[in-house]
Amino acid sequence: SVAAPAAAEDPLAHRVGHSVRLVMTLLFLGDAFPFPTTTGGRERDLQLARVLAESLDVELVVLGAGTPHQPERFRLVSAGPKPSRLRALLTSWRLPYEVTRHDSRRLRRVVRSRRWSTVQASHAYTMRPALVAGAPVVLDAHNVETEVARSAARLERTRSRRARGAWEARKLERFERALVPRADVVLATSDDDASTLTNFGARELVVIPNGVDTGAIAHRPPGPGSEVLYVGSYDYLPNAAAAGELVTEVLPRLRATVANATLRLVGRQPPVSPTPDRPWLRVSGEVSEVLPLIRQARVTVLPLRAGGGTRLKVLEALAAGLPVVSTRFGVAGLGLVPERHVLLGETPTELAAQAARIITDDGLAATLSRSGRAEVERRFDWRTVAAPLAAVHARLAER
Repeated sequence: SVAAPAAAEDPLAHRVGHSVRLVMTLLFLGDAFPFPTTTGGRERDLQLARVLAESLDVELVVLGAGTPHQPERFRLVSAGPKPSRLRALLTSWRLPYEVTRHDSRRLRRVVRSRRWSTVQASHAYTMRPALVAGAPVVLDAHNVETEVARSAARLERTRSRRARGAWEARKLERFERALVPRADVVLATSDDDASTLTNFGARELVVIPNGVDTGAIAHRPPGPGSEVLYVGSYDYLPNAAAAGELVTEVLPRLRATVANATLRLVGRQPPVSPTPDRPWLRVSGEVSEVLPLIRQARVTVLPLRAGGGTRLKVLEALAAGLPVVSTRFGVAGLGLVPERHVLLGETPTELAAQAARIITDDGLAATLSRSGRAEVERRFDWRTVAAPLAAVHARLAER
C-alpha cells in the first residue's frame, strides 16, 4: 500500500468549542491505481478523491499497483493484484468480464475491516465489493457500460468477435439493471447518461461532469506546426478504431492540401506503427506526461464513433489551448458550441478539411484556443464540477 498522512481509524466526534464536528470516513473503491494517470478513469478517480479529501477522511482502495507518487490528502491502499485475465475469462460466463477483474477476497477483507460512513464505487464494476461494506453507496457511473459494450461490439471486424461483444453487452445490461437500483445515489457524467441510468432504476441521480485541473495546465496558444495529435488507450476499441481512421482516411486527405501534415499517436498499445510508406506517422506509445506533446501539436482530431461518458481528452486539450476537431459523438454531453469552442466533422473528408482550416489559419487557431480555455475554466474545473459531491456523502451519512 501507499499511504498518505494518517487519519482517524473510525468516525469520531471532535468538540470544537460548543459545536460537534463529525469526521466521516469514506471508502473510495477505485478503478485502478491512479498513478500514472494514463486513462480517463484514473484521472476522474484521482481528482474526485482529491476534492472529497478536502473535507472528508478518504481511503482510496484499488486492486493492482502503480508508480508511487507525491503524498495526497487521502490514503491510497492496494488490496492486492487484480484477478488474472485467464481467471476472469474462466469465471465470466455469467458475470461481465470487467466485473470479475474488479473483485477479490482480499479486497472484500479490506472493505469489511472498518466501519465506513459512506462508500463511493468507481464504475458499476466495483459495486459488488462496495455493497459488502454495509454503508450507503454512491455509484460513480463513468459511463453507461452497456452502451459502451454495444458500440464497441459494432466496431469488431469479424462476426465471431461481434457476437462475443454482443454477449458481453447483454451480460452488462443484466448486471447494470440489477446493481444500479442498489446504489443510494448514482453519479452520471452527462444528462444523456443520467436519463439512461434512470431507466435502469437509479433511485437518485446527480450529474458530476468530467473535468480538468485548470490550475495545473497553463494555457498556451497552439504552435506554428502542422502536427495532428490523438491521445488514447488503444486497448479500448473505440480509440483503436479512431486511430485507424486517422491513419488510413483522414491524414491522406489532409496531406492532399497540407503536404507537411503529420500525425502523432500517444497511448498504450498503439494499433499501428510507422512504415516506409507513412513517414508522417509518429507513435509515442504510453508516456508519463502528455502535456509536452500537446504543446508540440497544432490540432487534435477525434474521429470517435463509439464509447460512453464524456471525453476528458477533449477538456485537457481545450485547457492547454489546443484546438479540437471532432465528430459530434466525440464531444457529446459537453455542451460545446461548434465554430466557437470546437470544429465538427462527420466524414474523414470533413474532419480533414476542418483540421486544414486550423493549420492554415493562425487567427482561427488562436480564437479557438482562447475560447476553448475560457469555457473549461468557466464550466469544467474539477473544483466546480465536484463541489456537490461532499454534500451528497454528508447527507447519506446522516441518513
